[in-house]
Amino acid sequence: MLLERHVTPARWLPARAQIVKINLFPTYTQPGRHCFALSPSARLASLLPIVFFSFLFLFFSFLFFSFLFLFFSFLFLFFFFFFSFLFFSFSFLFFSFLFFFFSFLFFSFLFFSFFFSLQSSSYFLFLFTHQCHYSFIILQSFSITAFVFYLHSFILSFFFPFSVRFLSIYLSSVIPANSFSSILSFFLSFFLPFFLSFFLSFIPSFFLSFINSFLLSFFLLLHYL
Repeated sequence: MLLERHVTPARWLPARAQIVKINLFPTYTQPGRHCFALSPSARLASLLPIVFFSFLFLFFSFLFFSFLFLFFSFLFLFFFFFFSFLFFSFSFLFFSFLFFFFSFLFFSFLFFSFFFSLQSSSYFLFLFTHQCHYSFIILQSFSITAFVFYLHSFILSFFFPFSVRFLSIYLSSVIPANSFSSILSFFLSFFLPFFLSFFLSFIPSFFLSFINSFLLSFFLLLHYL
């Protein structure tokens, strides 16, 4: 009995003593507080900084992973097409494309699996403990950025190499052969499919991020109110 009183003192206090004072960021300053020990107005007030930091962290994490992936994909693709133009054989181009495709697919699948496990653990933490932890928001944001990373890698790996190769062949047949035109055709054949594939992967990932943030806010509203 004494041990139970020492562990759970809230059962032995009157109802007025369980009403706590709400500060500006209650869920961050007191992470161990039970969510349902708060009043409905306090839950709504504590929901606002959670939603704000969720959108903020989601936006910066999305930018970070997008630019990180674009940097490494640009680096790998530059060496890939440098060697493919150097040796100019279809077999080398085909096998290097397969190697590039499956390597990016494999590593993106590893990232996606890892962050999907974090996503499942965050839902498990929130549903079964009902604790006001900001780790739920962080894991949720990491999970959607992992899916964005997976989507970028799949679309860029599938769409980019063949489009660059066919566009370079087409531009070399249309544009007359001189030094300036060859440089122009190289940059057009390289950067045009790159930005096209980037925007093709950016648009659905942006809508997925927006839907994820909206569902997250709606999910928290259902559990807080």
